[in-house]
Amino acid sequence: MNMDLLIVHKDVREKLKDFKIDNFQLYPSIIIDDNGKFHEDYWYFSIHEEFDCIDYENSQIVEYEEDADDHAMEKYAFMEEAMDSTHEEARLIFRPMNTDIGYTFVHKKIVDIFKQFDVSALNLVNVSKWVDGQQFK
Repeated sequence: MNMDLLIVHKDVREKLKDFKIDNFQLYPSIIIDDNGKFHEDYWYFSIHEEFDCIDYENSQIVEYEEDADDHAMEKYAFMEEAMDSTHEEARLIFRPMNTDIGYTFVHKKIVDIFKQFDVSALNLVNVSKWVDGQQFK
């Protein structure tokens, strides 16, 4: 998911706050609705560093260039070494390095939390099933 502006309710934050996720932080946020009413029980997702985990050989990339820092991904594959050497909890939420669109990847444990609260505004797609264009369906 591309969630540059994902804001979640405090109930979701309560489920996430004790995880030790690398390069991830939740910031308090206020939503002001069309009637000027303030809603203060919300939290903004902030991912402040990308994870070097793309397996370029097994991913499908439009016009791959070795030195590019903005690969157009058609299908993602992750390096087993990067995943295995990073504790699972640390990579529950991440953005991969050197891609053109800042999609955020979340572990099934996080997806399960979203599902507990019927977060229907997100289009969650399994990485193994994702192909470019899937995000719009």
